Amino acid sequence: MNSKYFDISYSSIEQAVIKHSAQSWFLYAYKDFNKRYHVKKPLEWIKNNLAKESVVFENGCGAGINLLWLHEQGFKNLQGTDNDPAAINAAKEIVNSSGYSIAFEVDNGINPQTLNSNSLDVIISLNWTYHAPEFDLQSFVKKHSQYLRDGGYMIFDCIDSSYNNTPNNQYKTQDWKKPIDQRRTTEYISRYSIDEVKSICAKSELEVLHVFSKNELIKKLANVILRKYTIVPRNIFIAHKK
Repeated sequence: MNSKYFDISYSSIEQAVIKHSAQSWFLYAYKDFNKRYHVKKPLEWIKNNLAKESVVFENGCGAGINLLWLHEQGFKNLQGTDNDPAAINAAKEIVNSSGYSIAFEVDNGINPQTLNSNSLDVIISLNWTYHAPEFDLQSFVKKHSQYLRDGGYMIFDCIDSSYNNTPNNQYKTQDWKKPIDQRRTTEYISRYSIDEVKSICAKSELEVLHVFSKNELIKKLANVILRKYTIVPRNIFIAHKK
């Protein structure tokens, strides 16, 4: 079950996740790394465009799967935080057992307390911000841009605002077949158009250099009548601090 995209073994990940009662979802993040375009694409961009000495920070890092991959590509100045102690304990267990050097801490991804101004070359925020009820992109970009060095990069993804036109978009995707009174609020809480994101970044002196777009099929609904409404449009942004 080992992934050809990692040197570290699946069993190392699994043992740490089980030991610290972390989310089993992290095992999927390892096994299906190549299928997760919104993660693999920006990480490959980092690998191909940035110096291996770059200070790379990921908030909402979970058990550190993305940082593990970057470490195996030669990046050594890696840091990650998550607000879930179980995830961070699992991440520490994984790097300790593998001999990797990655710094992990528990911290709030939206309002971090452990970062210093002008200390980072890259900030990665993938696959979580749009799920957080308290998330506001403009506040997030403004706050986090202060931690970037001049010439640094902020890499993040957003659900495109065109998802607002999808029938049932206000409900949780796995509830779409349930009676309306049993449906929960959508998991895709915040949504922004590409132009909105560019405008927000510009206010914090960030220039969007690249946008990678991907229409994601929700697998849970792939075989039901609602098939044609199961696309979630996602954009990945690479913004540069001037």
